[in-house]
Amino acid sequence: MLGFVRSLAATSAALFFSAFAYGATGYTQQVAPMPLVDINNRGVILAASGPLAFLWNGKPDGAGGQYTLLSTPGNDPNVVYAGLSDLDEVVGGFTDFGSGRRLGFVSSVSGLELIEVPGAASTTVRAISPNGRYLGVQAYSELGTASSFLLDRNTGLLSDMSPTGSYGSAIEGVTDSGQVVGRMGTDAGLRSFVFQNGHVETFSVGGDAYTFLYGVSDAGYLVGSSGSTPPAPGGPEWNSGFVSHGAETWKFAQGTRILGVNSSGVAVGVYSLYSTHGVLLTPVPEPASVALMLGGLVAVFAWRARRVAPHGG
Repeated sequence: MLGFVRSLAATSAALFFSAFAYGATGYTQQVAPMPLVDINNRGVILAASGPLAFLWNGKPDGAGGQYTLLSTPGNDPNVVYAGLSDLDEVVGGFTDFGSGRRLGFVSSVSGLELIEVPGAASTTVRAISPNGRYLGVQAYSELGTASSFLLDRNTGLLSDMSPTGSYGSAIEGVTDSGQVVGRMGTDAGLRSFVFQNGHVETFSVGGDAYTFLYGVSDAGYLVGSSGSTPPAPGGPEWNSGFVSHGAETWKFAQGTRILGVNSSGVAVGVYSLYSTHGVLLTPVPEPASVALMLGGLVAVFAWRARRVAPHGG
């Protein structure tokens, strides 16, 4: 069974239809009619709402692009689409109605690869690295305890990544180097963590009581939501989305949840406070960067002019 159904040329109805007028400076913001789940380093976007999902490859105004409809694994109306690699592999989880088991999957033009943690009651793939090598997998036991695993598809090694002392955890993002970010239950409540090279560090934004990480890029961008409100599964987002890079953090409007980011800092997510729609966030170059770029272009044009100028003699 193929994972993708077909590609269709973009019509006059663009995926992105208007701009956000509020939120963080430093980013241009656009909205889409359905949640945007992830974006890869090629700029391809995974959009999904329930069993309806597609990949969008094109400019935000719809010019010259195309979208690829995704088939629904197992025809499960409760399928979850969670991540996208640079190879356009889509990951998530669905219920196999034949066996009644919840299975993880990797869907691509080559077909459907099923993922299951041995002994688990249910399995969902929640993240995939850009190169497609690593999968962030969440598994539930028969008692309902959630554990996190990192699957190396090159070697088949499945590593338990559940932080020591945590009460359930979920991996939400993974890089090409195997760095993972996610959430865990602790005595102090839900906390976000960054796990690399055997070390676990908690992550929080400013003085916010709750921080939830949903994505990471190889360039060091982290995305999620933060604020004063505890999570409400299946309910609206009352906190504010953020993009963090080094010492800088950009906060967006209340009700946004940023789910994915690529190495250029372009991020996607969903707004779900009073309505539901997708959000696309594109970094605005700093004035110094623009000046440097323009200076470089001037130098190139001057060099070319000298090259083509006629010689006297």
